[in-house]
Amino acid sequence: MADTGRFGIAASVLLLLGAVARSGGVDPLVVLARRPEDIRSLGRASCIALVGAAIIAIAATALALPWLGVVAVAAHGAVLRECVRAAQIARGRVRLVALIELGTTVGAGIAATGALCGAWDAFTAFTVWAVVGSTLGYASAVVHRSDVAPVWKRSPMNAWRSASFMGDTLIGSGTVQASTWIATAVGGLPIAAGTRGAGTLAGPVTVVLTAIRSVLLPRAVAHSSAPDGLRRLVRDTLGMTALAAPFLVLLALFPDRVGESLLGETWSIVHPVMPLVAFELLLQVAAAPAEALHRVSASDRRILAIRATLAAVRVASVALVAPFGLGAVLGAALGTTATGAVVQWCSVAALYRTRGHLPQRTSPEHDRINA
Repeated sequence: MADTGRFGIAASVLLLLGAVARSGGVDPLVVLARRPEDIRSLGRASCIALVGAAIIAIAATALALPWLGVVAVAAHGAVLRECVRAAQIARGRVRLVALIELGTTVGAGIAATGALCGAWDAFTAFTVWAVVGSTLGYASAVVHRSDVAPVWKRSPMNAWRSASFMGDTLIGSGTVQASTWIATAVGGLPIAAGTRGAGTLAGPVTVVLTAIRSVLLPRAVAHSSAPDGLRRLVRDTLGMTALAAPFLVLLALFPDRVGESLLGETWSIVHPVMPLVAFELLLQVAAAPAEALHRVSASDRRILAIRATLAAVRVASVALVAPFGLGAVLGAALGTTATGAVVQWCSVAALYRTRGHLPQRTSPEHDRINA
């Protein structure tokens, strides 16, 4: 249980760094790039990854957590893997993405098989998984012919665009991870173990959701200036939720025997909360198009205000209910996610009602002039 909790903390740190680097170094390129080669300019994402790895290394040393030390070593390559994957998905090129996912699955399989056979302990399994992911990142960057020199200015976007995208993600995804850490501090490692266990079972759905968000950005650019953009947005949302719903129902009804074989003793904690996990993922799918439209529009202050308010509510509510266990924590998180989905959609509807369309962000050329 303790190892599962430590794995949950380490994996959440790595996921958060990947999300921040992707939002600051890739998403602005997806929205604003006008030349095909612009999407290969991952120097800013590489810079963010190195800075994050240094911070994680300091935290690992201060807290004497070797799991975070592994994250610090593997972070740069793992972040590059996420960024290349996001760039390829946005361009509609799935061959390299499929190879990345295959390699990631093989690496996870090797790590898990070695642990189950007794060849190594949980920490070594985590190290194998992280190193394989990092190696895949460097290999995919070479195949993608990405410019990954860790220089902040090696991007056609100015700093403000990256900062606004990063702020959105840091407040959103960062709050999810921070609330998990706070709940663990209050309620103990079983909460981290249960959260990570549920995240492991929901992993395939989460991967698909991340891919969908990358695809939504270019679609949101087209919807933002269309007179019937709101109707198109609703149509996209209904289609996505209809596709996701059957898989999430299966996730909510995850078989006992399979869950116990995958998670061991952690399954007894995770099993009762799987319906909550599935429902929260469904709400995230429903909110994703509205989030994408906010991101591609010139409504930075609005979306950051929404995110900051919801972040404060989520952290406070999770901290208050953490002593009552994992179910209470996930229930509080579900309530915040539901509120956020409603607020996001009301905000988008208000923008269309008052302006007829969403305001467009400026072009890369305008960014260079005003950098």
